[in-house]
Amino acid sequence: MDSAWTGRARQEMRSRGISQQELARELGCTRGAVGHYLSGRRSPSLEQMEIIARFLQVDLMWLLRGNLPGRVAESAGADSTSAVHVPIMGSTASGPMRDPSGQLGTGLGSRPCYGLKVSGSDYSPRLYAGEIAVLDPAAAPVPGDEVFIRFRDGGLGLYSLVNRGDARITLESLAGERARRRVDVSDVQLMHKLIAVFRADEG
Repeated sequence: MDSAWTGRARQEMRSRGISQQELARELGCTRGAVGHYLSGRRSPSLEQMEIIARFLQVDLMWLLRGNLPGRVAESAGADSTSAVHVPIMGSTASGPMRDPSGQLGTGLGSRPCYGLKVSGSDYSPRLYAGEIAVLDPAAAPVPGDEVFIRFRDGGLGLYSLVNRGDARITLESLAGERARRRVDVSDVQLMHKLIAVFRADEG
């Protein structure tokens, strides 16, 4: 995660008079944890970043990347004249396919992202059927990130990356009961970082 988000968050907190304690209460964590997040010593999960963005009333992608108008009210949708089009390359049930089935207009910049349409209700309430999960194959996922994984045995799904070692990784499924599993790195065919979720009508 780009650590520059912390400066944008602190600036918004100052301008709105929001304390670290208030943000911690909103996140359901300690003030110390918020201090670690804002100093860049630890990275919040994508879910926590969404809560921070909502609480600060700013656009999530502006908070993460700094390339969209900040206030939510000012950025209700992507500007069609400057939107970058992300190809929709399949679904969470199929994984990335060779040919795009459509495109999504976003303000994500020129990163080599692609989208997968969320199939079914397995991932609710985190993601809902019909939403577009935007993935960045160039990003190096770290613990706390949410990722789409395709295993060498053909299995696939969305997970939270809990721990990452040289030989094994620990994952927590975003589906169902959020069960944890440890897998060998060699069993993973691809692991792409989830960087945004859009409703289908936002493109």
